[in-house]
Amino acid sequence: ALKLGHALGLRVLATPKQRLATGETVPVKDRDFVKLVRSVYGNGVPVSCDPNDANGMNLIKREDEIDYGGTAGKTATKLREAGAESVHLVVTHAVCSRTWKDKLLPWGQDPPFDSAWFGDTRPRGERGGYRESTGNRVKHVEIAPVVAQQLLTVLPHIKN
Repeated sequence: ALKLGHALGLRVLATPKQRLATGETVPVKDRDFVKLVRSVYGNGVPVSCDPNDANGMNLIKREDEIDYGGTAGKTATKLREAGAESVHLVVTHAVCSRTWKDKLLPWGQDPPFDSAWFGDTRPRGERGGYRESTGNRVKHVEIAPVVAQQLLTVLPHIKN
């Protein structure tokens, strides 16, 4: 999120966490996180860890990877409770274990996100991919060519 915010010139509202070896996530102290951000980016990335800063904003929740979607959905709910106008989900690598739709696209309830966009690093087994299997509620983002292009810059440096 920080590199994306920096590249796009956007403010970043972070919910800093650390994933333990057990898979459990624990919060990171806000001041420690902001200090780390400043050490890497200086003041080039306006960052906040206060969910109340979501009030009146249209937000993009960016995830490297999503499996069940529980943590992302809970975060979206908190941001809406803090007054976010909209919350959109963008995922680079969508693992999407069996019950992911229950978390992100609950039947008969308002979904936690206004829109969801999943990268194509992992092919969907359903015919028609995300759009067809979700009634067009999840969109496909073609990022595999970008990943491949970046990998091509690395290949000359790999020795047999």
